[in-house]
Amino acid sequence: MSTSSTIKINVTSPRTTKTTRPVWGVLTQPTDSEERLVDFEERYREYVPASFVRWLESGGARVIPIHYDTEEQELRHLFESINGVLFTGGEITDISNTPYGHTAKLLFRWAKEANDAGDHFPIYGTCQGFQLMCQLAANNFTLKQRVKGCVGVSKPLEFTHKAKSSRLFGSLPQHVYRTLAETPCGEHMHNYCITPETFEEHQALGSMFEVLATNEDAEGKVFVTSMEGKKYPFWAGQFHPERNGWEWTEEEEIDHSPEAIVAMHHIAAFLVKESRKSGHRFADREEERKRLIYNNPPHLLPTEEETSMYAQTYFWLHDDVEVGQA
Repeated sequence: MSTSSTIKINVTSPRTTKTTRPVWGVLTQPTDSEERLVDFEERYREYVPASFVRWLESGGARVIPIHYDTEEQELRHLFESINGVLFTGGEITDISNTPYGHTAKLLFRWAKEANDAGDHFPIYGTCQGFQLMCQLAANNFTLKQRVKGCVGVSKPLEFTHKAKSSRLFGSLPQHVYRTLAETPCGEHMHNYCITPETFEEHQALGSMFEVLATNEDAEGKVFVTSMEGKKYPFWAGQFHPERNGWEWTEEEEIDHSPEAIVAMHHIAAFLVKESRKSGHRFADREEERKRLIYNNPPHLLPTEEETSMYAQTYFWLHDDVEVGQA
């Protein structure tokens, strides 16, 4: 294998490893929030694109779905049983007063409280999940601004001077860092953004997160592409690291090169390494087994000339739909 695609992952120190069986919770979303899934709304109430699951699994984690309207007591139980949370991308227009938003707020708050108490717990957000984490940090759901020409395009990460000293990017092998910085490997799929000025204007946001990378839209508007928690093990990106290796539509500029796939794998491996520092676990191994997403077969979505946004998606039925109807 060539040097450019050799994977070199720093192994977590035994002194900080609390589990070698990390489990990440991925927050589901209502199916009716995604216009591309309109044909599935009547049968399925919620979904998770399989590419997010595959990406985390590639880093060495297992995944459970966290249903977006989970009752608080049940949600707390899950939080205390898992080792990290992923907020995926999506198309929820107004998150603030929704069951999804309420659940995300609780998870974000509990993660902060846990870390404040010395209980290591990482979070990552992608695209909509990135914007969500900014909004939760600032306690303000009006931060988003429109961008143009940022759907289905790939860009290199324009790193800030803080990137090389960051925990996420500073730990990367040089050839991986160069791939991210010099090649258009980060795919963007968004109509909204958070600008660097927003981090300056909202003290709660700017004090919690360090801006690590930016990009520009089609009209030159600069927006934040990657951020890292200054105190907390929280990270988020406006780009989609899961799409390089697991989404195959030809309608988007997705870099499927070995170098791009390895670079995105390094991000997953870093996050999973962080989750091994979490001491959370299921008290009952049988409950853990039943909750794993392995129990839910993904659906291969119908495509027309490979134009579907998602190759595979996990769905969960409406309560009034029988399994035989799926």
